[in-house]
Amino acid sequence: MNNILEMLIRRSRNATPPTPSDPSDSDSSSSVIDPTLVWYTPFASDYTEQVSGITGVPTSNGICSIESDSRFGGYLDMTKYDGGNLTGLQFPNTQDALQLGEGAFSINFWLNAPYWNSYGQAIISHRGNGTGYDNKNGFVIFKDSQDTMDMRIGSSSDQCKSFTVPDDGWHMCTYIRYGDGEWEWYLDGEYMEGGSGFGTGHDATSNGNVNVFVGGDGDWGKSAVFQICQLKIWNRYLDYEEIQDLYAEYALPEVEWYGDNADFVSGVADSYQLNQAYDQGWTYELVEGYYLPNGVTMTEGGLLEFDGSEIYTDETVSVEVTCSGDGYRPVTSTVNIAMHAQNPEG
Repeated sequence: MNNILEMLIRRSRNATPPTPSDPSDSDSSSSVIDPTLVWYTPFASDYTEQVSGITGVPTSNGICSIESDSRFGGYLDMTKYDGGNLTGLQFPNTQDALQLGEGAFSINFWLNAPYWNSYGQAIISHRGNGTGYDNKNGFVIFKDSQDTMDMRIGSSSDQCKSFTVPDDGWHMCTYIRYGDGEWEWYLDGEYMEGGSGFGTGHDATSNGNVNVFVGGDGDWGKSAVFQICQLKIWNRYLDYEEIQDLYAEYALPEVEWYGDNADFVSGVADSYQLNQAYDQGWTYELVEGYYLPNGVTMTEGGLLEFDGSEIYTDETVSVEVTCSGDGYRPVTSTVNIAMHAQNPEG
């Protein structure tokens, strides 16, 4: 842990922070590129910085570490949970960086939540310490239930709906609040849901605390078990194209597969390999709610096998199958399986 603190202190003394387009370019000026980007913490392997500098040194009060990563450069790891209270990283004296007010703002980050611990654990927080936090300003993104997240501004009644984040790897989460209280939620660059009345009349800048917590909260003092990186906050709303660009920067390539058509004949044991043109040792799984024809099974490697049993009526069964592989985004495609009572060529 001392190594982490020494790293944060060393990097906080560097004169010029990185820009969002190239975090490694220390000669660039972030204000020229986007002055509305008021917070940027990439959690890269050898630094932790903000676009708009803070006046205090980040401190860690829990079991966390900054890990190297070839995809993102690095991430904050909060998964080494030992059953105690974790508070993650605390960024002090951030009042000059986060003057969000009652207007529009956007928060974007990549999250990997392989498992959650208990209810009500904070992921990102900018709120006051102590009791009675429901009547304070500021915001918090926290784990609400087993697999959902909430975002709050001010009191608990001014709250977005809960959002489900898959537990199958890294996902990009984007929260947007417009100045009139309208809000939107995006997952992996795609619109999921929106509404109105979010935080209306509440200042998103904390009036009880000038700290930002990543992996903790000034009130609860606990954190969820997760990994996070590329945390960015704007004092405006992002448009759809910008969100798409943010996702494209770190998105994995998709599995190449466009569906398949297999044919089996009554009384003839046979097999058919899915995705023959692109298969690279990927895995295949039948989508829940779909069923293969009688006598047909599918291996994890996508091999359809027919046992040669008798087929009484011609039919085509369409099923949905998900193809996935390490380093790729999974794709779900349609597989049409034609079952012939007799040889269609005979």
